[in-house]
This record gives sequence, C-alpha cells and structure tokens, in this order.
Amino acid sequence: MPIAFSVWDGMSRERGNHRGLSTWYSVYMEPQAVPSVVGPMIQTALLILVMELAVIGLVRWRYGSRPQRALGGGPSQPAATQV
Repeated sequence: MPIAFSVWDGMSRERGNHRGLSTWYSVYMEPQAVPSVVGPMIQTALLILVMELAVIGLVRWRYGSRPQRALGGGPSQPAATQV
C-alpha cells in the first residue's frame, strides 16, 4: 500500500497547502487471519441434529403410549384359516 506523509511547520509559516511532503513509501500490511468455516458449520449441524432429536422425542413421547388401532375400531386379529 503506497503511503506519503504531509507535515505542517507552523514556525516556518506553513499554512493551508504550503507544507512539507515526504516521498512515497510502500507499506506491506499482513493479511488478517481468516477464521475457518468448519467451526460454525459443525455448530450449525449439531444444533439442527439436537432440534430434530427433540422433535422426534416429543412426537414419540406424545403419541407413543397410545395403543395402535385398526381401521375397524377394535384390536386386529389374524383371520382363522381352515385346513
């Protein structure tokens, strides 16, 4: 990144655009550390997994204790066959 410095010297009656200007220098700035995308991706996947397991557990808890009924209304039994 090119950079130059401008300095006003009030004792030398430098005012406004009358000032000292340095030469241009090149400055190298280290790039910032880029955080990994794996961490947030794993956190999101675990959050979704916990939510899915909670919904499944809620459904099983709520509807799992009821007896299963056939369409006829009574308990279903296999038909007797004659030999």
